[in-house]
Amino acid sequence: MNKHCGWPMALISLFFMLPCVVGCADNGFLAPDKNAYGEQLNIGIRPVENTRYRILPGDDLEIKQTYHPNFSERLEVLPDGWINLPLIGSIQASGKQPEALAEELRALYAKELKEPEVIVMVRHSNGRLVYIGGEVKLPRALPLTFPTTLFQAVIQCGDILPTAHEDNVLILRATPGASPEVIMADLDLIRNGEAPDIELQPYDIVHIPKTTIAKAGDFIDAYINRIVPKNVNFPFFYELHNEEGR
Repeated sequence: MNKHCGWPMALISLFFMLPCVVGCADNGFLAPDKNAYGEQLNIGIRPVENTRYRILPGDDLEIKQTYHPNFSERLEVLPDGWINLPLIGSIQASGKQPEALAEELRALYAKELKEPEVIVMVRHSNGRLVYIGGEVKLPRALPLTFPTTLFQAVIQCGDILPTAHEDNVLILRATPGASPEVIMADLDLIRNGEAPDIELQPYDIVHIPKTTIAKAGDFIDAYINRIVPKNVNFPFFYELHNEEGR
């Protein structure tokens, strides 16, 4: 049975591609067109939901067989999100609620055991992190020790910088498919209570881009201020050029 690559590293690698994505957004494409991206992107604002816990790679699971204790297991979810069990082999566990996994295991064990009763418990959870980058004061990985929204995470990173383009925030989220889900959020509307906040999920990557003005400032700093002496101004060059051209 084929297994899938672990999502965290794949998503983290996409973090370095975000400036390109944001650059397109700043050139008139503030909201990526679904028709242009087709099946690859799912764009929209996600409200806060009281979601049940979903299993993650690295979680320590206890799988109890009430009537067949010899088949009870204590194991760790592999980095690719799969687990290996006697009689039924490999099965994907990550992304599923414990109750849903227990029901799936119950159906599989029913082919091998008489009246199986399966209980799945998460004894310890590892790696519940979200990654906040871009125009915040303290870009970093945040542990999700309790439900955390986008706005709360930004505050934990010291809030946004004056150069932030807060109405065009990007969230990359792992999905079972080949491409991550892309969520766009307007942090300004969320801050003012005009839009629902977004509850973050493990391995989410949040990128807050720069404003167009800030990017222009970076251009001036990189290509002009560091090359042209500060005691020389542009009118001087222009007048000198005209005099020489006469």
